[in-house]
Amino acid sequence: MRKNKLHNKEYSILIISCVFPPEPVVSAKTSLSVANKLTELDHSVKVLSPFPSRTSGKLHKGYTRSLYKKDSSFDNFELVRCFSTLSSKSTMMSRFMENISFGMTSSIYLLFTKKPDVIYANTWPVFAMGLLVLIAKVRGIRVVQSVQDIYPESLISQGRISKEGIVSKTLYKIDEFISNNCSDIIVISKYFYNLYLDRKVPKTKLHIVYNWFDKAAPIENDSGRFFRDKLGLAEDTFLSVYGGNISAASGIQDIIQAFSKIEPTTNHVLCIAGEGAYLDNCKKLVEELKIKNIIFYSPWPMEETEALLSSADLLLLPTYGEQSLSSVPSKLISYMLSQKPVLALAVDNSDLKDVIINSNTGWVVAPGNIDDLSIQWNEIRNSNKDILKSKGISGHDYALENFSAEKNLSQLVNIITKD
Repeated sequence: MRKNKLHNKEYSILIISCVFPPEPVVSAKTSLSVANKLTELDHSVKVLSPFPSRTSGKLHKGYTRSLYKKDSSFDNFELVRCFSTLSSKSTMMSRFMENISFGMTSSIYLLFTKKPDVIYANTWPVFAMGLLVLIAKVRGIRVVQSVQDIYPESLISQGRISKEGIVSKTLYKIDEFISNNCSDIIVISKYFYNLYLDRKVPKTKLHIVYNWFDKAAPIENDSGRFFRDKLGLAEDTFLSVYGGNISAASGIQDIIQAFSKIEPTTNHVLCIAGEGAYLDNCKKLVEELKIKNIIFYSPWPMEETEALLSSADLLLLPTYGEQSLSSVPSKLISYMLSQKPVLALAVDNSDLKDVIINSNTGWVVAPGNIDDLSIQWNEIRNSNKDILKSKGISGHDYALENFSAEKNLSQLVNIITKD
């Protein structure tokens, strides 16, 4: 194996990722990008990941689970699937079992496999991450942690645990152990960065690296028209679209209730595309409120992402409660690249609100303010189309400048491979 031009040392790198392609989520795609880039630089790469189940929580077709199984889907690095339970319902118990089961199988594998030089960990927070760090500490392996969601704050914001309860205090203690024993912590927002500083994590360990897109594909002019035809929409229909996971943290209920308060017209349609544990709940809410003009598009094939987003007049990005502080919705990047304006639900001081305002790509309303949301939504629907087009272009340009792989992936790889 030849030495690469950018580094004096060849590394043996183990990537432990709780999601991985073919799962159609941004975090899975970024883990794949990291694996490909490290291999391209002549490092030896192995990936541990669960058997794919996102976004439905059901095992993908063509896969059967076992304790460990090599997956030959990728030629340039080794991929090992590890057993974990599936979480088809977004309950605390099902999420915990998925988290801890993958944490156990990936950590046991780490205990007995050939010692890598470094671990890049994009795994489930707290429990799976804690087990991994414990084994890495015993074996003397350097760990670089990728933080996509802040815990226990994420659970607190969803109302699943009490801020002052024993559970949250225990989670803080485990996270403190993790932070103390990782060489580097990669966060995806300024808010996360400041939160870790408040937890007394040294600045030298912390790095802000935004999630990224690999390539900005040109928008096909007729792709949006194709999707509108598929939905049977008239040319003058104002189409509002939500596309993504339908979960407890998604805030879809606010969107549905606000839509019910907007004066109904035949030329305003809301499309909710995706799968998730709260899909049935959302369908029931629509029935209870007797709302017309809402289309549920599920399952939503990944290859139709461009067609769906480019068909919209407005893209919706809700979050529940203070969830926008403890996580940054990865769908924001694909929204912005589609050149469409965005209406988001986000709290003050959140990175989500800051990005939308600073990029001039749309509007932000506080979560839970149903009346304000419906008023703002109705104003957007009746606004000049040139305004909507201008905001879409502004968001697209901002994404190209700030969320490219060239900028962010290279920064992350340099952190993993630093001596």
